[in-house]
Amino acid sequence: MRWKAVAMMVVLLLAGCSAAEAPTPTSGMVPGTVEAPTLPAAPSVDLTQLRPLVVQSLAAHLNVAADQVHVESIEEQEWPSAALGCPEPGFQYAQVVTPGALVKLSVNGQAYAVHTDAQDTLVLCNPDKPVLLEPASASSSQEEQPTVSAQTNAQQVVSQHAADFAVDASSITVLTDEAVTWPSSGLGCEKPGQSYLTVLTPGFRVIIEQDGVQYAYHAGRDRQFFLCTNPGAPAQVDR
Repeated sequence: MRWKAVAMMVVLLLAGCSAAEAPTPTSGMVPGTVEAPTLPAAPSVDLTQLRPLVVQSLAAHLNVAADQVHVESIEEQEWPSAALGCPEPGFQYAQVVTPGALVKLSVNGQAYAVHTDAQDTLVLCNPDKPVLLEPASASSSQEEQPTVSAQTNAQQVVSQHAADFAVDASSITVLTDEAVTWPSSGLGCEKPGQSYLTVLTPGFRVIIEQDGVQYAYHAGRDRQFFLCTNPGAPAQVDR
């Protein structure tokens, strides 16, 4: 009987060792954990391409030769909002981190600061009135074209309206035809629920009347006129 008791103790000891040596999971993950999702990388800023773009755009804006514009410094930034570090007092901006760059320049001893995003949005940062610069490529293409008069803007809108509404152009009267500065990139026709860059934006406004009804057509510097059904006032009338 004594040897049976010893044998039983040996069996119990072996069973305990087997339970203690349970196999370790080989999946590489700790049970109960979840892999963190991979976030998309923020857009990168190409300072090599951005540098000449800012120089040429500022030169076009100031109507000076590009060789008169000197870059003092250029560095990447992460702006805390869509204002690109240059908010206009009294306006609200989308609070999202926006990659871009800060470019400090000088022209004939005058200092300038241009704030950018990762693409081609260029803001000449003045403390009171930020100005949206037109990228140099668009400016150059306009300079190669003949000068477009204010009357041509009116004719364009009249033709466009007549075609869209299937009416005779002779029934349309031009009430207003002027160059303006819009208070944001919405060109005076901001839509509820949408975000716009709140910077002064050069453009045009043509108001016409047809059968007693007035229609407002707005455009940026590219003169791509569109019918604005909820027209807002420009920041200023340039002429």
